[in-house]
Amino acid sequence: MVPAIVKNGWHVDFFAVEVGARGYCSTSLRSCLLSLGFSRKRASGALQKIGRISLERSFHIWLCRNTLEWTFEEKHPWHGFQNPLEISKPIPPTKSSVSKDTKSLGTPQQSQNPTSEPLESRQRKVVELSNEWYSNFSAPPTKPSASSSKSVPINPVPKKPSYPSPSNQRVIVVKAKLPFGLKNHNKCTCYLNSLLQALLDVSEFWKPFASSRRQEIVPPLVRNFLDVLSSMKRHNEGKRVLNGKLDDVGVSTSQLLRKIQKAKIDAGDPLFRWNCQNDAAEILSTLIEELRKTFVQWNVSCIKTRALTRCTECSSERLEEDVDNPYLILSPKGKLVESLHKYMLPELIKGQICESCESTKGFKSHAITMAPKILVIQIDRGLDYRSINKNLTVVDVSSQTLDLPTRQNGSLVHVRYCLKSVVCHEGRTSANGHYFTYSKRGQNWYMLSDAKVRQLAKNLVTDSINTKYAYMYVFEKSVDQPV
Repeated sequence: MVPAIVKNGWHVDFFAVEVGARGYCSTSLRSCLLSLGFSRKRASGALQKIGRISLERSFHIWLCRNTLEWTFEEKHPWHGFQNPLEISKPIPPTKSSVSKDTKSLGTPQQSQNPTSEPLESRQRKVVELSNEWYSNFSAPPTKPSASSSKSVPINPVPKKPSYPSPSNQRVIVVKAKLPFGLKNHNKCTCYLNSLLQALLDVSEFWKPFASSRRQEIVPPLVRNFLDVLSSMKRHNEGKRVLNGKLDDVGVSTSQLLRKIQKAKIDAGDPLFRWNCQNDAAEILSTLIEELRKTFVQWNVSCIKTRALTRCTECSSERLEEDVDNPYLILSPKGKLVESLHKYMLPELIKGQICESCESTKGFKSHAITMAPKILVIQIDRGLDYRSINKNLTVVDVSSQTLDLPTRQNGSLVHVRYCLKSVVCHEGRTSANGHYFTYSKRGQNWYMLSDAKVRQLAKNLVTDSINTKYAYMYVFEKSVDQPV
């Protein structure tokens, strides 16, 4: 209707107002009255009158609940009843009634109309009906009786039993305790907080080595990393923290941040500073490298890939050696399976000389030769210091599973993985923005953003993990192998 009025050249102010059956007026009605020029005092008075009228009419409709037609042959159903708003007000005595009462010494006076009910009886009936109306406002309508076609007899409301019954006992819902968050130092250490929260519930990544770390000479970085994760686990379980320190939010990460800075400087990156925003994938690569140096048998998340090069001129093939990667880097596609499929497809390469025909054109394909216990996938969104056009393609992981094709003994085997965490980055480059994590703890999903932690409703999990800010996925190998 509004577009039709505007089309005819009129100016339209549209207000959708609402008044409840119990006399409550919505805020939209007050806004409408103020926009029409009412003062605040007049608007408040109008709202009281409108609410009273709505309550009276609702009460009259309730009195007619047993009437099947809108025509009344005899008296109205509300004939002789007092306004429910006036019930609680005392009736002021008149001079004549006071004089008659004093003369008769307390004898009740009869009404002048002999056919009408006494005033006390009529008021008592109004009180009973109004109490029934308020207490059974949403009660289902009664079925009509066979004796009358126009009216339905009023069934008496059964009294509630005084003893406790299963239907009226109080239900106490105990909410699960939320995991603890981590403090964001200098408002830029969310890159480490999100990474720690993503790896915490993946016990195969750190727990077997945390129990035996005292038996070997462990570098300070690895020792602090394992201490922080074990302390976070104990703190969430309500146990006393043994090898870590607590701050005003949770487990302190200040020492770990400084150890990471020292390790990066020693590795040839003198410009690295822990109190600046950094790339979470780069930090994960540093931690994995230090773990592999400390524990020789550590291959929890290292994924082995093998490249096959085929020349376009002579069709000769050259199989390269296996390469250990800390995580798998995929380009963003509509689904994570499509990203993995694109990674394994042959791609055209130039500049590499063929040993047989010295051609520089060929195709190169990748194959996965070993499936790790923990699979980490990084989505290549062009997140570097010089990038201004970040790829925000939404990657679908609704199934929360991934079948990884692996070459084992000359045959192709699909290994099933289950999604445990999603590390997200909101920002244009790795030098700015904010990191947060969606993590699955038990059967529940949580959003962990530094010190803020909240549980996700089950109907919001899919929309949350299918986000354009997803940067890293952490998968754990399923028990049932292979698929």
